[in-house]
Amino acid sequence: MKRILIVEDEYGNAEILQILLEGEGYRTAIASNGRAAWELLQHDEKPDLILSDFMMPVMTGGELGVLVRESSALRHTPFIFMT
Repeated sequence: MKRILIVEDEYGNAEILQILLEGEGYRTAIASNGRAAWELLQHDEKPDLILSDFMMPVMTGGELGVLVRESSALRHTPFIFMT
C-alpha cells in the first residue's frame, strides 16, 4: 500500500486530505511544518509521495523541498506543493 506524507500547518486541511486519501486506500502520515516532516523523513518509513503546503511556520515547504532534493535517499520521491 502506498504511503503519502502530508505536510500542512492547517490541521483541518491536513485532516481532510488524510480522510480522502485513506478512503482511496493510501496510508498517510501528517507533519505540521517542514521541520517536523524532515524529522519524520529521517526516522520513519520513506513515503511514496510528499504533499506539502508552501507557507508554513518553522520551516517552509520550499526549504523542505531543497532538503529532500539534496538527500540521496529521498531525491527521487515525488514532491507536490499545495497552496
